Amino acid sequence: MKYIIILLSIFFNTVFSHEISKDIPEQKNYSQIYHLNDIDYKYTRPTAFEFATTLPQNTWRFLDSSFSKKYLNAWGAIALSTGVMIVYDQKITNQVQRFGRFLGLGNKENTVATLRVGGSPLLRRPSDVGSAMYFIGDGWVTIGFMGGFFANGLITESSRNLQVSSQLFQGLLMTGLTTQLIKRTTGRQSPIKSDKPGGRWRFFPPTSKYQNNISAYDAFPSGHLATTMTTFMILSENFPEYRFIKPVGITAMTLLGFQMVNNSVHWASDYPLALGIGYMIGKTIVENGREKVESSPNETHSYFAPLLDTSGKYGLAWNIEY
Repeated sequence: MKYIIILLSIFFNTVFSHEISKDIPEQKNYSQIYHLNDIDYKYTRPTAFEFATTLPQNTWRFLDSSFSKKYLNAWGAIALSTGVMIVYDQKITNQVQRFGRFLGLGNKENTVATLRVGGSPLLRRPSDVGSAMYFIGDGWVTIGFMGGFFANGLITESSRNLQVSSQLFQGLLMTGLTTQLIKRTTGRQSPIKSDKPGGRWRFFPPTSKYQNNISAYDAFPSGHLATTMTTFMILSENFPEYRFIKPVGITAMTLLGFQMVNNSVHWASDYPLALGIGYMIGKTIVENGREKVESSPNETHSYFAPLLDTSGKYGLAWNIEY
């Protein structure tokens, strides 16, 4: 399965590289302009550690944008939907898992460790359909896209592809840091470890307890779904000309969300905040990873001016400039 994902990543990046761009003469192969949704954007080739050097700035912009008046209604909707789902979480989980058994998916998390470091699994691969659905949200999928865009950007000298690779890596870091901070604050039990309907919330659990029994504290919000949403936003915002990205992304997140409830990793109420975080992080990174190029509109001016020709005749002339 992981090889299929890598091949798909390379394929998508090959497709994306065919977009025609305009090099900026004084910075050939370092800055390019792309016409996206009737707007010109300049993509500058990122420096080696741009994902790290711009991380603090983008984190601040993410927080500043998130708490602006523009998104107050959206966060209100997230809070309301989360509250309602918390009330019905156990019933939702029971019904989803019943349907999962009907589909023959089972209710277990069946990824298999394939790479270990110090006894801990660094990479897990899918072993069946259900675990493949769960693997959609794994950080390795984002890393696969990141590597594909990076390699393709170097080969085709595409500043946009290189910038997208940098954005994906930064998105992975920002999403991981944000969700981990909230998880370690809320301390919610995952369904697989819950000892009461909907799971317990134990705020600010001790670090030692958290590390020794992660699934007993890390349900809220879903890091897998937040990571997938961030990746989806970065790809869809940078490549609006490829309309298949949105339906594919929404379908992938739907399958992921279903399976994480089905295999007792998450509650449904873990999702609204995760989607909000992924949306805002992806949006922020893209907005600050490219520059809008202001083009002068074609304006028409008309005016009257005095006219005097060589024969001595005079009058008014109506001039039009465009």
